[in-house]
Amino acid sequence: MRILISGSSDIWAIENHYCKHLNELGVKTFLFPAGNIFRKKYNTIGQKIIHKIYPKLILDEINNKLLDEISIINPDIVWVFKGMEIYPKTLLEIRKKGIFLINYNPDHPFSFAHKGSGNANVKNSLSIYHLHLSYSKNIINELAKIYSADVLFLPFGYDHTGNVYDFLPSEEINKIAFVGNPDANRTKILNNLASNGYSIDVFGNGWAKYVKAQNIKINDPIYGPELWETLQKYRIQLNIFRPHNLNSHNMRTFEVPSVGGIMLAPASEEHFQFFEDNKEAFFYRNEDELMKICEKILSLPKAEANKIRKAAHLRCIASKYSYLDRSEYLKSIFENYI
Repeated sequence: MRILISGSSDIWAIENHYCKHLNELGVKTFLFPAGNIFRKKYNTIGQKIIHKIYPKLILDEINNKLLDEISIINPDIVWVFKGMEIYPKTLLEIRKKGIFLINYNPDHPFSFAHKGSGNANVKNSLSIYHLHLSYSKNIINELAKIYSADVLFLPFGYDHTGNVYDFLPSEEINKIAFVGNPDANRTKILNNLASNGYSIDVFGNGWAKYVKAQNIKINDPIYGPELWETLQKYRIQLNIFRPHNLNSHNMRTFEVPSVGGIMLAPASEEHFQFFEDNKEAFFYRNEDELMKICEKILSLPKAEANKIRKAAHLRCIASKYSYLDRSEYLKSIFENYI
């Protein structure tokens, strides 16, 4: 079985984990960096002006390169992550070659919260895929109703990229941390916490425009070992959903508990399935409850906090939430199709 993934090679991209682990499991898997090609050609002001006048120039190049890669690799499966750069007509051409087409969208496939979360290529291609994967059971149900393709629930996961973590941090910071980028709801919640006296360290892009409180410290985005150490060492790792994650989960759902971080996240049907409330993670239903739980967690004796850290870490291992586990599961699914 040979798989060609179309997506991004950036350090934060989920497709890297699947590419790595599927190869480790003996599945020849290749990554075509469509997103990177686009961003490299859409970087300077001059490039953006040219793209506005001739929007097909970059995308034509990407689609032609993808078809060239397919003729070289001869994959059984082409797995598209999101697919903003890929034309529907390109997918139809791939499908005519007898190649099995899969789509996985880490956002929402037809409800776009911002310009980076989707476009016409994404929406107009949905009916072409043989199989849709989604982290959200609600999205899976919507796709099954609207399109005739098969659907499969694929939650997010975690991958420590070669680093092994115990559940205890070498040092603990008894504060709230939030790792992620801003939106209106996240800004509102963090400003509300700050106005009620809570100190928060924020890690991400673009926060300076959104938060001004003195007790909110803004830090650059973090990746790799620095990410895992940060998720682990704060007493509270606050998780705030994007609109498309409501009643579902997001990438932090597994990343935080996997290293023994104490996660405080929105209450959702899926969160309650993944972790036991008050023992492996904490879940809030509204902002009043959020503040009460913050106070409770920050006041916990260290021994109690460490029990929660250990339980969260062990649950991730026992329930097989890693991207290696997800890859083993997908391998068996893909083999049934090919």
